[in-house]
Amino acid sequence: MNRKTKRLYEFDSFLLNPDERIFTKNGEPIQLAPRAFDVLVVLVQNNGSLVEKQDLIHRVWNDSFVEEANIQVQISAIRKALNDKENGKYIKTVPKLGYRFSADVKTVEVGELPETPVLSSENLEQTADGKSDEKPKVIKSVRKKLNAFAAVLVAVIIMASVGLLIFAFVKQKPMSTNFANFSQRVKLKKLTNSGSAFGAAISPDGKYAAYQTTNAGKYSVWLMELSTNSSVQITPPSETSFSGITFSPTDDFIYYSATDNQTNSVSSVYRMSRLGGEAKKILTRTNSPVGFSADGKRFAFMRQNREQGETALMIANADGTGEQTISVRKSPDSFSTGKRPAFSPDGKTIACIGNNSGENFLRVLTVNSADGALKALTSEKWVALQDVIWLPDSDNLLLTAQDDINFGPLQIWTTSLSGGGAAEKVTHEVNNYVGLSLSADSGALLTTQSDAFNNIWIISNGDLNQAKQILSNKGGGRVDMSWTREGRIVYTSNASGNPNIFIMNADGTNQTQLTTDTFVKRSPVVSPDSRYIVFVSNQAGTEQIWRMDIDGQNQRQLTFNQIYRYPQFSPDGKWIVYPTWQDKKAYLWKVSIDGGEPVMLKDGTSFTPNVSPDLKSIAYLEKNEQAGQTKINIVPLAGGEITKSFDVPQNTQPDSIRWSPDSRAVTYRCSRNNAVNFWLQPIGESEPKQLTDFKSDPPVNYEWSRDGKNLSCVRTTLIRDLILFSELK
Repeated sequence: MNRKTKRLYEFDSFLLNPDERIFTKNGEPIQLAPRAFDVLVVLVQNNGSLVEKQDLIHRVWNDSFVEEANIQVQISAIRKALNDKENGKYIKTVPKLGYRFSADVKTVEVGELPETPVLSSENLEQTADGKSDEKPKVIKSVRKKLNAFAAVLVAVIIMASVGLLIFAFVKQKPMSTNFANFSQRVKLKKLTNSGSAFGAAISPDGKYAAYQTTNAGKYSVWLMELSTNSSVQITPPSETSFSGITFSPTDDFIYYSATDNQTNSVSSVYRMSRLGGEAKKILTRTNSPVGFSADGKRFAFMRQNREQGETALMIANADGTGEQTISVRKSPDSFSTGKRPAFSPDGKTIACIGNNSGENFLRVLTVNSADGALKALTSEKWVALQDVIWLPDSDNLLLTAQDDINFGPLQIWTTSLSGGGAAEKVTHEVNNYVGLSLSADSGALLTTQSDAFNNIWIISNGDLNQAKQILSNKGGGRVDMSWTREGRIVYTSNASGNPNIFIMNADGTNQTQLTTDTFVKRSPVVSPDSRYIVFVSNQAGTEQIWRMDIDGQNQRQLTFNQIYRYPQFSPDGKWIVYPTWQDKKAYLWKVSIDGGEPVMLKDGTSFTPNVSPDLKSIAYLEKNEQAGQTKINIVPLAGGEITKSFDVPQNTQPDSIRWSPDSRAVTYRCSRNNAVNFWLQPIGESEPKQLTDFKSDPPVNYEWSRDGKNLSCVRTTLIRDLILFSELK
């Protein structure tokens, strides 16, 4: 009988077993996503040698088309598992070429019995490029040289034990209690390829999916038969967007929410036959999609009272009657609007997303449906929480969230009532997962995979016809920009897998990465002499202002109390002006470019201050919800009455206000005629001027060049398609 030899790799306290796909530290298993594991194997097997990026693509992705950011994400995950800092002890980055594994690796050869094909409990894995690994995986149980009799005996014992465990797991525990190796155990199928499908729900019987599409600024709802992937349109195209599409548990109706798509977030709930036809409005003044109880008799939703500063969790009958208030949160505590509340399968608990006073992150909250008693379930510091759904045991939940480590993509997480608030990430992908919908038997999970491109555009000399794209920036996340005196652009990007700072020419050429660590970077601002860049980072724990040279060298922390975003330089470049928030009030400060004790410029105000470049005036947004009015007001920095006031659309956001470089005008972003664009309001004139004329891919951020002749802006393009995870049980 021929024996084969397998190789194990040891370095420090780590042991890598490529054949069994096991990675441990001091004997304890370390979880790595499949791609990250494969990348680690290639690096370790080529220890000490440069592994070029193209070689990684060839060996790990089988020469499929792969964005470079995908490689960087896997490297970042490996470094995190190894507790290895950027260019640390284990993995060295060779700029523009690839990576080198630099630890002392010992290769251990172990003899084995001949392979005996034994089907594992893992299902076939469909990869991101659509190819499936159809070779059955092999369970290899022998870890040392054994004689044939002992090896067979051990193998039989292990196989019997595994069989018993699987039987016990399937028969006694719900699937939801174990999400280890989720991506390997389930089947993944991409249902659409249009790039414009989203907001999906799966029918309780798992046979249909309802979703919406957008085309030329119009929206429609479609119904897909999952067995054939054939779809039929069930609502005509409309300028009204939909949200919260869901099936009733009885499978007879489709529910959705719709707004007027103009100035507010208040929506109405509609019900229509699953087969299509006229939709009936059954409930008004809602601020979230509806979430059904398991018996289909009631649904939960949110209602906001802005005048009172309250958000209420409500329930109603399936026909919209019998409204009942379950719990009310008063500002600064809140339930998140726009997010669907979820009934537990036993109907006793409703899970919601919300924020507690004094916290700058989101939590999953649980509310007793009988008495309204509220508890905070999760302790993770999520900067984004999109969805939460229950699994059949009424203990475990799935959710989509973005953590505060590096502002990466929204991923699927699991948490439980019995787990003490702990949460575990289930997926580790480059793309976002938005929206979760589970079939009644929990065997199929439907979600939307969203790929964001934050593209940078330049508008020269105020000519709308000269708008052109200079950079395609994949990776999502906020992109902040600042211009140098010489006309170059400093910007933030997640393209490397983490939010870092880059610099490029105004035509998009000569892109250079200035920072390479894994910490958050926001709001870079270039000094008037182009010598320094100041930025906001959490590398000291809380978000502080840091300074570095224009080439990214010599980083230095300047503030030591948590700050709000958007620092700016004084005209002489000697001071940095920035706001902080405390007890719902903004305080304006300045700190020397060389550090030192901050000096307060303005005591607490109730608005977000936007300081003019000459440090003489403040622009801020004032909303009167009752009167339905929104204004931009101008006041002196030194104090005093409002000097100018301009009416703007209600959907104007405070963080979109900018001053022109000469301090003679303010600019802002708003939606008019179903299109989001930038507008300029001269201080000495009454009428605003339109700066951009984008019909799609709305702009989300912008910045003026120093001479005021060019405007750089970020436009977001979303590629969204439906993904079905099946065979979850």
